[in-house]
Amino acid sequence: MTTIPTSHGEVTIEAPSPVLLRNLRAVLPFGACQLSNPGEDPTYAIAMQCDEKEVYCIKQQPLECDRENAGRWMDIQHWMCVEALTTTWPGSGSFAGSGDAASDARVQGQHIVPVFDAGVVCGEGFLIQPYIDGIDLRELLERCHSADLVLPDGLVLDLFKQATLGVREIHAAGVIHRDVKPPNIFLRGDGSVVVGDFGISATNRRKVDGFGTPGFLAPEVRDGCTADFRSDLYALGSTLDCLLQTQLPPTNGPIRQGLRAIATRLQAELPRDRYQNTKELLAALGQLTATNLKLKEIAASEVEIGSLRVRVWRGDLTNYRADAIVSAANVWMVMDQGVAKALKDRGGVDIESEAHAHGKVAMGAVIWTFAGQLQAQYVAHAVSALDGAICLQRCALRCLLGAERRKVTSIAFPALGTGVARVPMRLAARRILDAIRLFGEMRPNHVRKVDLVLADEKAQRIWIEALEDMKEAE
Repeated sequence: MTTIPTSHGEVTIEAPSPVLLRNLRAVLPFGACQLSNPGEDPTYAIAMQCDEKEVYCIKQQPLECDRENAGRWMDIQHWMCVEALTTTWPGSGSFAGSGDAASDARVQGQHIVPVFDAGVVCGEGFLIQPYIDGIDLRELLERCHSADLVLPDGLVLDLFKQATLGVREIHAAGVIHRDVKPPNIFLRGDGSVVVGDFGISATNRRKVDGFGTPGFLAPEVRDGCTADFRSDLYALGSTLDCLLQTQLPPTNGPIRQGLRAIATRLQAELPRDRYQNTKELLAALGQLTATNLKLKEIAASEVEIGSLRVRVWRGDLTNYRADAIVSAANVWMVMDQGVAKALKDRGGVDIESEAHAHGKVAMGAVIWTFAGQLQAQYVAHAVSALDGAICLQRCALRCLLGAERRKVTSIAFPALGTGVARVPMRLAARRILDAIRLFGEMRPNHVRKVDLVLADEKAQRIWIEALEDMKEAE
Protein backbone atom coordinates (compact mmCIF):
# COMPACT_ATOMS: atom_id res chain seq x y z
CA MET A 1 0.00 0.00 0.00
CA THR A 2 1.11 3.53 -0.74
CA THR A 3 -0.10 6.68 1.00
CA ILE A 4 -0.36 9.82 -1.12
CA PRO A 5 -0.89 13.28 0.43
CA THR A 6 -3.63 15.01 -1.57
CA SER A 7 -5.76 18.09 -1.38
CA HIS A 8 -8.46 15.88 0.15
CA GLY A 9 -6.24 14.39 2.83
CA GLU A 10 -4.19 11.20 2.66
CA VAL A 11 -5.30 8.57 0.17
CA THR A 12 -4.16 4.96 0.38
CA ILE A 13 -3.83 2.99 -2.85
CA GLU A 14 -3.66 -0.78 -2.53
CA ALA A 15 -1.41 -2.76 -4.86
CA PRO A 16 -0.79 0.03 -7.39
CA SER A 17 0.75 -0.75 -10.74
CA PRO A 18 4.33 0.54 -11.14
CA VAL A 19 3.18 3.05 -13.77
CA LEU A 20 0.41 4.29 -11.51
CA LEU A 21 2.77 4.65 -8.58
CA ARG A 22 5.24 6.71 -10.59
CA ASN A 23 2.99 8.78 -12.80
CA LEU A 24 -0.47 9.21 -11.30
CA ARG A 25 -1.19 11.91 -8.75
CA ALA A 26 -4.72 12.76 -9.91
CA VAL A 27 -5.65 14.87 -6.89
CA LEU A 28 -2.34 16.43 -5.94
CA PRO A 29 -2.52 20.11 -5.07
CA PHE A 30 -0.67 22.58 -7.26
CA GLY A 31 3.03 22.59 -6.50
CA ALA A 32 5.49 19.99 -5.29
CA CYS A 33 4.79 17.26 -2.74
CA GLN A 34 7.30 14.79 -1.35
CA LEU A 35 5.94 11.26 -1.59
CA SER A 36 6.32 8.39 0.86
CA ASN A 37 7.50 5.51 -1.27
CA PRO A 38 9.32 2.80 0.72
CA GLY A 39 12.16 1.11 -1.05
CA GLU A 40 12.94 3.96 -3.41
CA ASP A 41 14.80 7.23 -3.13
CA PRO A 42 12.66 10.30 -2.34
CA THR A 43 10.95 11.69 -5.38
CA TYR A 44 8.93 14.79 -6.03
CA ALA A 45 5.61 15.05 -7.79
CA ILE A 46 5.00 18.25 -9.68
CA ALA A 47 1.37 18.94 -10.52
CA MET A 48 -0.03 21.77 -12.58
CA GLN A 49 -3.12 22.71 -14.53
CA CYS A 50 -2.70 22.77 -18.30
CA ASP A 51 -5.87 23.94 -19.99
CA GLU A 52 -8.68 21.63 -18.84
CA LYS A 53 -6.42 18.74 -17.87
CA GLU A 54 -3.95 18.01 -15.10
CA VAL A 55 -0.30 17.45 -15.96
CA TYR A 56 2.12 15.72 -13.60
CA CYS A 57 5.69 14.63 -13.29
CA ILE A 58 7.48 12.36 -10.86
CA LYS A 59 11.21 12.97 -10.91
CA GLN A 60 14.31 12.46 -8.84
CA GLN A 61 15.44 15.60 -7.05
CA PRO A 62 19.10 16.16 -8.09
CA LEU A 63 21.69 16.52 -5.35
CA GLU A 64 23.54 19.20 -7.24
CA CYS A 65 22.40 21.19 -10.22
CA ASP A 66 24.02 24.40 -11.32
CA ARG A 67 22.30 26.75 -13.75
CA GLU A 68 24.42 25.75 -16.73
CA ASN A 69 23.30 22.11 -16.46
CA ALA A 70 19.85 22.74 -15.06
CA GLY A 71 17.95 21.46 -18.06
CA ARG A 72 19.87 18.20 -18.39
CA TRP A 73 18.30 16.30 -15.53
CA MET A 74 14.76 17.32 -16.43
CA ASP A 75 13.26 14.50 -18.46
CA ILE A 76 10.39 16.35 -20.09
CA GLN A 77 9.25 13.15 -21.78
CA HIS A 78 8.04 11.94 -18.39
CA TRP A 79 5.36 14.59 -18.12
CA MET A 80 1.98 12.91 -18.08
CA CYS A 81 -1.57 14.03 -18.79
CA VAL A 82 -4.21 12.55 -16.49
CA GLU A 83 -7.77 12.53 -17.76
CA ALA A 84 -10.67 11.91 -15.40
CA LEU A 85 -13.33 9.55 -16.73
CA THR A 86 -16.91 10.00 -15.57
CA THR A 87 -18.78 7.89 -18.10
CA THR A 88 -20.10 4.53 -16.85
CA TRP A 89 -21.12 1.46 -18.74
CA PRO A 90 -24.89 0.82 -18.79
CA GLY A 91 -25.95 -1.32 -15.86
CA SER A 92 -22.58 -1.23 -14.13
CA GLY A 93 -20.71 0.98 -11.74
CA SER A 94 -17.35 0.65 -13.42
CA PHE A 95 -15.72 3.47 -15.34
CA ALA A 96 -15.46 3.29 -19.07
CA GLY A 97 -11.82 2.87 -20.00
CA SER A 98 -10.73 1.13 -16.82
CA GLY A 99 -12.26 -2.16 -17.96
CA ASP A 100 -10.33 -1.96 -21.21
CA ALA A 101 -7.07 -0.70 -19.79
CA ALA A 102 -5.24 -3.74 -21.11
CA SER A 103 -6.56 -3.21 -24.64
CA ASP A 104 -5.82 0.52 -24.49
CA ALA A 105 -2.26 -0.21 -23.41
CA ARG A 106 -1.83 -2.45 -26.47
CA VAL A 107 -2.44 0.50 -28.78
CA GLN A 108 0.93 1.81 -29.85
CA GLY A 109 2.06 3.65 -32.92
CA GLN A 110 3.52 6.77 -34.45
CA HIS A 111 0.12 8.46 -34.71
CA ILE A 112 -1.31 7.36 -31.37
CA VAL A 113 -1.21 8.93 -27.91
CA PRO A 114 -0.38 5.78 -25.91
CA VAL A 115 -2.23 4.85 -22.74
CA PHE A 116 0.28 4.15 -19.97
CA ASP A 117 -2.24 3.17 -17.33
CA ALA A 118 -5.93 3.28 -16.45
CA GLY A 119 -7.95 2.56 -13.36
CA VAL A 120 -9.93 4.06 -10.48
CA VAL A 121 -8.61 6.21 -7.62
CA CYS A 122 -10.84 7.73 -4.94
CA GLY A 123 -13.90 6.59 -6.86
CA GLU A 124 -12.86 8.34 -10.08
CA GLY A 125 -11.69 6.68 -13.26
CA PHE A 126 -8.56 7.91 -14.98
CA LEU A 127 -6.29 7.47 -17.96
CA ILE A 128 -2.59 8.34 -18.00
CA GLN A 129 -1.17 9.45 -21.34
CA PRO A 130 1.90 11.46 -22.33
CA TYR A 131 1.41 15.19 -22.46
CA ILE A 132 1.20 16.50 -26.05
CA ASP A 133 2.76 19.89 -26.75
CA GLY A 134 0.35 21.28 -29.32
CA ILE A 135 -3.35 21.95 -29.87
CA ASP A 136 -6.26 19.71 -30.82
CA LEU A 137 -8.01 20.07 -34.15
CA ARG A 138 -11.10 21.65 -32.61
CA GLU A 139 -8.98 24.48 -31.24
CA LEU A 140 -7.18 24.80 -34.57
CA LEU A 141 -10.49 25.11 -36.43
CA GLU A 142 -11.91 27.59 -33.91
CA ARG A 143 -8.82 29.79 -34.04
CA CYS A 144 -8.71 29.68 -37.82
CA HIS A 145 -12.38 30.63 -37.97
CA SER A 146 -11.91 33.58 -35.61
CA ALA A 147 -8.95 34.74 -37.71
CA ASP A 148 -10.75 34.24 -41.06
CA LEU A 149 -7.88 31.90 -41.90
CA VAL A 150 -8.50 29.19 -44.48
CA LEU A 151 -6.64 25.91 -44.09
CA PRO A 152 -5.05 25.07 -47.45
CA ASP A 153 -6.37 21.91 -49.10
CA GLY A 154 -2.93 20.31 -49.01
CA LEU A 155 -2.65 20.84 -45.26
CA VAL A 156 -6.16 19.42 -44.72
CA LEU A 157 -5.15 16.35 -46.72
CA ASP A 158 -1.98 15.89 -44.68
CA LEU A 159 -3.72 16.30 -41.30
CA PHE A 160 -6.53 13.93 -42.23
CA LYS A 161 -4.20 11.30 -43.66
CA GLN A 162 -2.21 11.27 -40.40
CA ALA A 163 -5.43 10.98 -38.36
CA THR A 164 -6.44 8.03 -40.53
CA LEU A 165 -3.07 6.39 -39.87
CA GLY A 166 -3.75 6.78 -36.15
CA VAL A 167 -7.14 5.09 -36.44
CA ARG A 168 -5.48 2.31 -38.46
CA GLU A 169 -3.05 1.69 -35.60
CA ILE A 170 -5.94 1.59 -33.12
CA HIS A 171 -7.86 -0.90 -35.23
CA ALA A 172 -4.74 -3.03 -35.73
CA ALA A 173 -4.76 -3.57 -31.94
CA GLY A 174 -8.37 -4.79 -32.11
CA VAL A 175 -9.73 -1.63 -30.48
CA ILE A 176 -12.64 0.57 -31.55
CA HIS A 177 -12.05 4.18 -30.53
CA ARG A 178 -15.77 5.13 -30.58
CA ASP A 179 -15.18 8.86 -30.12
CA VAL A 180 -13.12 10.03 -33.09
CA LYS A 181 -13.61 13.80 -33.44
CA PRO A 182 -11.48 16.96 -33.72
CA PRO A 183 -11.03 17.45 -29.91
CA ASN A 184 -9.50 13.97 -29.70
CA ILE A 185 -7.02 14.50 -32.54
CA PHE A 186 -3.93 16.43 -31.52
CA LEU A 187 -1.64 18.53 -33.70
CA ARG A 188 1.90 18.92 -32.45
CA GLY A 189 3.82 22.04 -33.30
CA ASP A 190 5.97 20.11 -35.77
CA GLY A 191 2.91 19.24 -37.86
CA SER A 192 2.57 15.62 -36.70
CA VAL A 193 -0.90 14.38 -35.76
CA VAL A 194 -1.82 11.84 -33.08
CA VAL A 195 -5.16 10.34 -32.05
CA GLY A 196 -5.85 10.13 -28.34
CA ASP A 197 -8.52 10.15 -25.63
CA PHE A 198 -9.43 6.49 -25.25
CA GLY A 199 -11.96 7.14 -22.49
CA ILE A 200 -14.74 5.07 -24.05
CA SER A 201 -12.81 2.76 -26.36
CA ALA A 202 -13.50 -0.97 -26.39
CA THR A 203 -12.22 -4.12 -28.02
CA ASN A 204 -13.96 -5.30 -31.15
CA ARG A 205 -15.04 -8.43 -29.25
CA ARG A 206 -17.20 -6.44 -26.82
CA LYS A 207 -20.69 -5.31 -27.73
CA VAL A 208 -20.47 -1.52 -27.74
CA ASP A 209 -23.31 0.85 -28.27
CA GLY A 210 -24.63 4.23 -27.28
CA PHE A 211 -21.38 6.03 -26.54
CA GLY A 212 -19.81 8.84 -28.51
CA THR A 213 -20.50 12.42 -29.48
CA PRO A 214 -23.60 13.62 -31.36
CA GLY A 215 -22.66 14.68 -34.86
CA PHE A 216 -19.94 12.02 -35.01
CA LEU A 217 -22.03 8.95 -34.09
CA ALA A 218 -22.63 6.51 -36.91
CA PRO A 219 -26.35 5.91 -37.66
CA GLU A 220 -26.16 2.28 -36.52
CA VAL A 221 -24.79 3.37 -33.15
CA ARG A 222 -27.52 6.00 -32.76
CA ASP A 223 -30.08 3.27 -33.49
CA GLY A 224 -28.69 1.04 -30.75
CA CYS A 225 -26.88 -1.45 -32.95
CA THR A 226 -23.39 -2.75 -32.28
CA ALA A 227 -20.50 -0.52 -33.31
CA ASP A 228 -17.59 -1.85 -35.31
CA PHE A 229 -14.53 -0.44 -37.04
CA ARG A 230 -16.70 1.17 -39.74
CA SER A 231 -18.35 3.28 -37.04
CA ASP A 232 -14.97 4.92 -36.45
CA LEU A 233 -14.70 5.53 -40.19
CA TYR A 234 -18.03 7.36 -40.13
CA ALA A 235 -16.65 9.60 -37.37
CA LEU A 236 -13.53 10.20 -39.48
CA GLY A 237 -15.82 11.38 -42.28
CA SER A 238 -17.54 13.82 -39.93
CA THR A 239 -14.11 15.05 -38.83
CA LEU A 240 -13.08 15.57 -42.45
CA ASP A 241 -16.27 17.57 -42.97
CA CYS A 242 -15.21 19.88 -40.12
CA LEU A 243 -11.79 20.38 -41.70
CA LEU A 244 -13.31 21.16 -45.09
CA GLN A 245 -15.74 23.72 -43.70
CA THR A 246 -12.95 26.22 -43.06
CA GLN A 247 -13.54 27.64 -46.54
CA LEU A 248 -16.67 29.72 -47.05
CA PRO A 249 -17.28 29.88 -49.93
CA PRO A 250 -15.26 26.72 -50.67
CA THR A 251 -12.82 26.39 -53.52
CA ASN A 252 -13.32 23.64 -56.04
CA GLY A 253 -9.80 22.38 -56.69
CA PRO A 254 -9.02 18.71 -57.36
CA ILE A 255 -7.85 18.00 -53.79
CA ARG A 256 -11.01 19.47 -52.28
CA GLN A 257 -13.22 17.61 -54.75
CA GLY A 258 -11.48 14.37 -53.85
CA LEU A 259 -11.77 14.99 -50.12
CA ARG A 260 -15.46 15.87 -50.48
CA ALA A 261 -16.11 12.58 -52.26
CA ILE A 262 -14.22 10.68 -49.56
CA ALA A 263 -16.15 12.43 -46.78
CA THR A 264 -19.45 11.59 -48.49
CA ARG A 265 -18.64 7.91 -48.74
CA LEU A 266 -17.34 7.75 -45.17
CA GLN A 267 -20.66 9.15 -43.94
CA ALA A 268 -22.86 6.72 -45.86
CA GLU A 269 -25.95 5.68 -43.91
CA LEU A 270 -25.23 1.96 -44.20
CA PRO A 271 -21.87 0.56 -43.03
CA ARG A 272 -21.59 -1.61 -46.15
CA ASP A 273 -21.59 1.52 -48.33
CA ARG A 274 -18.59 3.09 -46.57
CA TYR A 275 -14.93 2.23 -46.93
CA GLN A 276 -14.70 -1.10 -45.15
CA ASN A 277 -11.39 -0.44 -43.42
CA THR A 278 -8.61 2.11 -43.12
CA LYS A 279 -6.58 0.35 -45.83
CA GLU A 280 -9.26 1.22 -48.41
CA LEU A 281 -9.50 4.78 -47.06
CA LEU A 282 -5.75 5.32 -47.19
CA ALA A 283 -5.68 4.01 -50.76
CA ALA A 284 -8.26 6.63 -51.73
CA LEU A 285 -6.31 9.36 -49.96
CA GLY A 286 -3.16 8.20 -51.76
CA GLN A 287 -4.75 9.21 -55.08
CA LEU A 288 -4.64 12.85 -53.94
CA THR A 289 -1.34 14.72 -53.95
CA ALA A 290 -0.33 18.13 -52.66
CA THR A 291 2.88 20.14 -52.63
CA ASN A 292 4.02 21.67 -49.35
CA LEU A 293 5.66 25.09 -49.17
CA LYS A 294 9.43 25.00 -49.32
CA LEU A 295 11.75 27.05 -47.18
CA LYS A 296 13.52 29.76 -49.15
CA GLU A 297 16.85 30.84 -47.68
CA ILE A 298 17.38 34.59 -47.60
CA ALA A 299 20.45 34.56 -45.37
CA ALA A 300 22.00 32.31 -42.74
CA SER A 301 19.66 33.82 -40.16
CA GLU A 302 16.62 34.40 -42.34
CA VAL A 303 14.17 32.26 -44.35
CA GLU A 304 10.84 32.62 -46.10
CA ILE A 305 7.94 30.17 -45.84
CA GLY A 306 5.56 31.31 -48.54
CA SER A 307 4.74 34.93 -47.66
CA LEU A 308 6.04 34.55 -44.07
CA ARG A 309 9.56 35.81 -43.34
CA VAL A 310 11.34 34.36 -40.28
CA ARG A 311 14.47 36.00 -38.89
CA VAL A 312 16.83 35.18 -36.02
CA TRP A 313 18.05 38.45 -34.59
CA ARG A 314 20.24 39.59 -31.69
CA GLY A 315 18.89 42.61 -29.86
CA ASP A 316 16.93 44.06 -26.98
CA LEU A 317 13.30 42.92 -27.06
CA THR A 318 12.22 45.87 -24.92
CA ASN A 319 13.40 48.27 -27.66
CA TYR A 320 12.16 46.15 -30.53
CA ARG A 321 9.58 47.50 -32.97
CA ALA A 322 6.89 44.97 -33.87
CA ASP A 323 3.10 44.91 -33.88
CA ALA A 324 3.10 42.21 -31.19
CA ILE A 325 5.75 41.18 -28.65
CA VAL A 326 5.67 37.85 -26.83
CA SER A 327 6.50 37.80 -23.11
CA ALA A 328 7.50 34.77 -21.04
CA ALA A 329 4.77 34.67 -18.39
CA ASN A 330 4.02 32.74 -15.22
CA VAL A 331 0.63 31.36 -14.19
CA TRP A 332 0.00 34.34 -11.87
CA MET A 333 0.65 36.91 -14.62
CA VAL A 334 3.13 38.70 -12.36
CA MET A 335 5.90 40.34 -14.38
CA ASP A 336 8.64 40.15 -11.78
CA GLN A 337 11.37 38.09 -13.47
CA GLY A 338 13.34 37.75 -16.68
CA VAL A 339 11.90 38.96 -19.97
CA ALA A 340 8.57 39.86 -18.39
CA LYS A 341 10.16 42.18 -15.84
CA ALA A 342 12.27 43.87 -18.52
CA LEU A 343 9.18 44.48 -20.65
CA LYS A 344 7.27 45.88 -17.67
CA ASP A 345 10.16 48.16 -16.71
CA ARG A 346 10.27 49.59 -20.22
CA GLY A 347 6.58 49.50 -21.10
CA GLY A 348 5.03 50.46 -17.77
CA VAL A 349 3.13 48.76 -14.94
CA ASP A 350 -0.18 49.02 -16.80
CA ILE A 351 0.89 46.02 -18.90
CA GLU A 352 1.20 43.88 -15.78
CA SER A 353 -2.04 45.25 -14.29
CA GLU A 354 -4.01 44.30 -17.38
CA ALA A 355 -2.48 40.82 -17.50
CA HIS A 356 -2.82 40.26 -13.77
CA ALA A 357 -6.54 41.11 -13.94
CA HIS A 358 -7.06 37.73 -15.62
CA GLY A 359 -6.10 35.99 -12.39
CA LYS A 360 -4.24 32.71 -12.23
CA VAL A 361 -4.14 30.93 -15.59
CA ALA A 362 -3.12 27.48 -16.76
CA MET A 363 0.18 26.44 -18.25
CA GLY A 364 -0.15 26.85 -22.01
CA ALA A 365 -2.33 29.96 -21.74
CA VAL A 366 -1.64 33.07 -23.80
CA ILE A 367 -3.08 36.34 -22.48
CA TRP A 368 -3.13 39.39 -24.75
CA THR A 369 -2.79 42.95 -23.45
CA PHE A 370 -1.93 46.33 -24.88
CA ALA A 371 1.76 47.19 -24.97
CA GLY A 372 1.94 50.36 -22.89
CA GLN A 373 5.01 52.38 -23.84
CA LEU A 374 6.67 49.57 -25.81
CA GLN A 375 7.09 50.00 -29.56
CA ALA A 376 4.24 47.59 -30.22
CA GLN A 377 0.45 47.35 -30.17
CA TYR A 378 0.14 44.18 -28.14
CA VAL A 379 1.95 41.95 -25.68
CA ALA A 380 1.16 38.22 -25.75
CA HIS A 381 1.87 36.77 -22.30
CA ALA A 382 2.71 33.10 -22.90
CA VAL A 383 2.91 30.56 -20.04
CA SER A 384 5.17 28.30 -22.06
CA ALA A 385 7.16 26.38 -19.43
CA LEU A 386 7.15 25.55 -15.76
CA ASP A 387 9.68 23.52 -13.80
CA GLY A 388 10.72 21.35 -16.72
CA ALA A 389 7.31 20.93 -18.36
CA ILE A 390 7.03 22.78 -21.64
CA CYS A 391 4.17 24.20 -23.69
CA LEU A 392 6.46 25.90 -26.18
CA GLN A 393 4.71 24.74 -29.34
CA ARG A 394 1.22 25.16 -27.92
CA CYS A 395 2.04 28.71 -26.85
CA ALA A 396 3.83 29.54 -30.10
CA LEU A 397 0.85 28.40 -32.18
CA ARG A 398 -1.56 30.31 -29.96
CA CYS A 399 0.57 33.46 -30.21
CA LEU A 400 0.81 33.21 -33.99
CA LEU A 401 -2.88 32.45 -34.54
CA GLY A 402 -3.79 35.18 -32.06
CA ALA A 403 -1.64 37.64 -34.00
CA GLU A 404 -3.40 36.61 -37.21
CA ARG A 405 -6.80 37.21 -35.58
CA ARG A 406 -5.66 40.71 -34.55
CA LYS A 407 -4.50 41.37 -38.11
CA VAL A 408 -0.98 42.32 -37.09
CA THR A 409 1.82 42.02 -39.62
CA SER A 410 4.83 41.38 -37.36
CA ILE A 411 5.45 39.52 -34.11
CA ALA A 412 8.66 39.17 -32.06
CA PHE A 413 9.48 36.21 -29.80
CA PRO A 414 12.12 35.88 -27.09
CA ALA A 415 13.75 32.51 -26.38
CA LEU A 416 10.67 31.33 -24.50
CA GLY A 417 11.27 29.04 -21.54
CA THR A 418 15.04 29.35 -21.47
CA GLY A 419 15.27 31.82 -18.58
CA VAL A 420 13.47 31.21 -15.31
CA ALA A 421 11.96 27.92 -16.55
CA ARG A 422 15.44 26.63 -17.58
CA VAL A 423 14.49 24.91 -20.83
CA PRO A 424 17.66 24.08 -22.82
CA MET A 425 18.24 26.66 -25.57
CA ARG A 426 18.56 24.12 -28.40
CA LEU A 427 15.32 22.43 -27.42
CA ALA A 428 13.46 25.75 -27.27
CA ALA A 429 14.84 26.80 -30.66
CA ARG A 430 13.84 23.56 -32.35
CA ARG A 431 10.33 23.49 -30.86
CA ILE A 432 9.47 27.12 -31.57
CA LEU A 433 10.90 27.11 -35.10
CA ASP A 434 8.89 23.96 -35.89
CA ALA A 435 5.70 25.72 -34.75
CA ILE A 436 6.51 28.76 -36.90
CA ARG A 437 7.14 26.44 -39.86
CA LEU A 438 3.69 24.88 -39.35
CA PHE A 439 2.07 28.31 -39.12
CA GLY A 440 3.70 29.24 -42.43
CA GLU A 441 2.06 26.16 -43.98
CA MET A 442 -1.31 27.63 -42.94
CA ARG A 443 -0.56 30.57 -45.30
CA PRO A 444 -1.58 33.45 -43.03
CA ASN A 445 -3.22 36.50 -44.58
CA HIS A 446 -1.89 39.17 -42.23
CA VAL A 447 1.25 38.05 -40.33
CA ARG A 448 4.21 38.60 -42.62
CA LYS A 449 7.21 38.70 -40.31
CA VAL A 450 8.25 36.61 -37.29
CA ASP A 451 11.43 37.70 -35.50
CA LEU A 452 13.26 35.67 -32.87
CA VAL A 453 15.00 38.28 -30.74
CA LEU A 454 17.90 36.81 -28.73
CA ALA A 455 19.77 38.54 -25.96
CA ASP A 456 23.33 37.43 -26.78
CA GLU A 457 25.55 36.04 -29.51
CA LYS A 458 25.66 32.50 -28.06
CA ALA A 459 21.87 32.20 -28.09
CA GLN A 460 21.69 33.63 -31.61
CA ARG A 461 24.24 31.09 -32.83
CA ILE A 462 22.22 28.20 -31.36
CA TRP A 463 19.03 29.43 -33.04
CA ILE A 464 20.77 29.90 -36.38
CA GLU A 465 22.03 26.31 -36.12
CA ALA A 466 18.46 25.15 -35.43
CA LEU A 467 17.34 27.09 -38.48
CA GLU A 468 20.05 25.38 -40.55
CA ASP A 469 18.82 21.98 -39.30
CA MET A 470 15.30 22.89 -40.42
CA LYS A 471 16.58 23.82 -43.88
CA GLU A 472 18.48 20.53 -44.19
CA ALA A 473 15.37 18.55 -43.19
CA GLU A 474 13.46 19.90 -46.21
